[in-house]
Amino acid sequence: MLFCKSEYLNLNAKQTYTMRKYLLIFFLGALSSTVSAQLEVDSTSIDSTAIPTEAQELYNDGVGSMELKQWGAAVEKFTAALEIHPEFEKAVFNRGVSYSNDKKWDKAIADLSKVTEMSDTAHLAYYLMGNIYRDQGDIEKAKSNYTEAINLDKRHANYFYNRGVLLFLEEKYEEAIKDFSGAILLDKEYAYAYNDRGSCYRKMEEFEKAVKDYDKALEIDPKMEFTYNNLGSVLRLMGKNDDAIREFSNAIRVNKNSAVAYNNRAKAYYDKGEYQKAIEDCAKAISIDSKYAYAYNNRAAAYIKLEKWDKAIADLNKAINIKSDYAYAYLNRGIAKEMKRDLEGACADWSKAKELGVQNAVSYLSGGFCK
Repeated sequence: MLFCKSEYLNLNAKQTYTMRKYLLIFFLGALSSTVSAQLEVDSTSIDSTAIPTEAQELYNDGVGSMELKQWGAAVEKFTAALEIHPEFEKAVFNRGVSYSNDKKWDKAIADLSKVTEMSDTAHLAYYLMGNIYRDQGDIEKAKSNYTEAINLDKRHANYFYNRGVLLFLEEKYEEAIKDFSGAILLDKEYAYAYNDRGSCYRKMEEFEKAVKDYDKALEIDPKMEFTYNNLGSVLRLMGKNDDAIREFSNAIRVNKNSAVAYNNRAKAYYDKGEYQKAIEDCAKAISIDSKYAYAYNNRAAAYIKLEKWDKAIADLNKAINIKSDYAYAYLNRGIAKEMKRDLEGACADWSKAKELGVQNAVSYLSGGFCK
């Protein structure tokens, strides 16, 4: 699975000291499944009179090594088979797969490229090269290879799905939707494709469509924690906080150690004004992941609502220690410091937030006491 871009959500909080409307930034972590497809192995034995018996036996031994994940041994067997019969296509293919599993990318690409010139398994070779380029971060080459695979054989849902994931990462949501829909057309039970299409709709603010796709993904696979998180996030954006809390609670039911789900549920509680519950959920998230900077920031936002300035500052200090460029933690710490009449400290934090790109910090700096 792959995370969607984090959302920083604006909250207005009216404080008693200056009666100003403060912008408390609360992080909501939403997940999307960008699952890396496993390299496929052709583990069938060869029995063809066109291939010498010795080469066949070496090939079968190589397949046996692959099944044991002994990649080096597999490469040796396939290489020996190819020395006897250089046009042994399946030996070239499986040697490429073995190289890939052994992270010898250049050799893997060389073998798989050769397969694309040989015949029947060309589409699968392009698909696997797409996976390799994707894992190396070369998105354009990955997309190009997935496209070649699709052009040669349009019967494989994974080909469409993996290209759709890359389009999603490039924020080309309409194109990604077409690919996820293509995957679903080929495989009606493709839960990840429903989930990721839902995430496209969420990004496009077509929330009803997103909910429908997330619901379908969960109908197929009710153990997908990240989909409950995604569904809860959309419901919260729709103002349905009680429903969002239910879905975040479902994520926790599936995985009681999901720091993200506790953090997300805290946000929904915060939106309802149930600040103590938000604090408790943030505390749970922190107990699971002590380096979860966003949960510290979020708990601080709830403490600010309860006018517990010292506790808020302590949490924001931790958030900043963990993530030194956490702009919104500086913004929120400035709010808490102002409420304690530490005006110099507040101005310094807002200046830092502005330096890190938070435009809202300008309004705080222009409040009359920051030079």
